Amino acid sequence: MSSQDSTVIDAIQYQLLTAEYLDEAVQCLAYTFGTSEPMGVALGHVPDDYLDFEVYFAGVACEQRLGHVAIDTATGKLIGVIISEDYAKSFFATIPEKLMENKKIGRVIKVLELLHEKFFHANPEREKEIKNSESFGKILHLNCTSVYAEYRGKGIASQLTKIHFDYAKNVLGFKGAVAECTSHTSKSIKEQHNFVSKAVVKYSEYETNHLETGELYKPFEQITFKNPKNDGCHLMWLEQFE
Repeated sequence: MSSQDSTVIDAIQYQLLTAEYLDEAVQCLAYTFGTSEPMGVALGHVPDDYLDFEVYFAGVACEQRLGHVAIDTATGKLIGVIISEDYAKSFFATIPEKLMENKKIGRVIKVLELLHEKFFHANPEREKEIKNSESFGKILHLNCTSVYAEYRGKGIASQLTKIHFDYAKNVLGFKGAVAECTSHTSKSIKEQHNFVSKAVVKYSEYETNHLETGELYKPFEQITFKNPKNDGCHLMWLEQFE
């Protein structure tokens, strides 16, 4: 592994996600989504609900060299991970059937799909431009960032993001990035890197049918009620890496 692929900052080693760390990365990602991601918490999800989802997307990140991990050098434990994919390629990918059939995760995916639909509806020229093989290798789609609770507040997520973006730009040649942010914290980290919100699905307004009763309801309105800063799921864009 070259020095370009690995660096140590404040006793934390940041390096590319490889097959060696894939299982640990999946567990870390599933942990975050099952315990602290606002929509998942509102729906009563647990980490195991996200395992298949994270196995797929972490695998894609590893294959495309679009993942980084944070390792505590004192323990050798993986404590954080960030994974992305080539945005244009994602529209040509075949998602495993079992992911599409997962009704629990499907409720979160529906919100993300609506978010992208809103953006493309307002920017039809971008849809034609992006959903094209000529756009391969140009736009980074940041899928997930996860840091275990006991390591939060130490700037690890921000450092992972910076290293990940630097690698995507300077080594792989990506020009810009897009990310879905489901919390104010996630949105703030992206804003530190000059991302701008281009579309939003408001938690207080989003309606869907209840899985058991079929009645129309607002599954996420309590998210904003509990923390007004968590106003919705934002599609954040960085048109050009600095």
